[in-house]
Amino acid sequence: MEFGSIPYLAVYKLSRLPASPVATNEILYSIASNSTNVHGKDIVLTIASKRGRIPIPLEESGGFTLPMSTELTTENPPIASNQPKGSLKIECWSEMRHLVPPKDGVIAYRDLVLPELMINAVSDIICAADAVTYPKMIYLRGATGGKIIIRAHAGQREITGDGSFYEIPINSSLMRENPDVILPKGGLRYVEGCGFTASKFLGRIENF
Repeated sequence: MEFGSIPYLAVYKLSRLPASPVATNEILYSIASNSTNVHGKDIVLTIASKRGRIPIPLEESGGFTLPMSTELTTENPPIASNQPKGSLKIECWSEMRHLVPPKDGVIAYRDLVLPELMINAVSDIICAADAVTYPKMIYLRGATGGKIIIRAHAGQREITGDGSFYEIPINSSLMRENPDVILPKGGLRYVEGCGFTASKFLGRIENF
């Protein structure tokens, strides 16, 4: 029986979102079989590198983290499985990111909203949407009691938020002006409108 394998770069490139200077991404992979009788715990993945075989630990759900290094992307070894060829599929998701603010706490408006616009556009394109849409608001969660200040020409706008939950408007006038935005002290995280961490679908490889 021939077992399924796939080039390392094919899996690696699923996670390659455009880089952002202000946000970090958490990439989530999962693998599943086309057979309902095969579960995550039954699948074995191994990177067959010339430097030695590298096992990829899988969760019972099929979730895994792909080892990443310059050596692996240069070599592009096969990722071998213990399942029949054509029976597996891999999906890749990006979990919404932590905001990495400048040391002085001041960030350009476009840099603040770019990660949210970027990941929504990528998700829309991958899902073959008729048109790429953009959200009217981005949502951040951070320390309680802080405030975000947008220094627009039309007047300074303070966003105190609901507890630790901040709503930042996205509109064309602010995008054109690109004013400075003063961030509160402490970490901030991009979240969905409901306030929970969001995961965005990035891509899928089927039947390998």
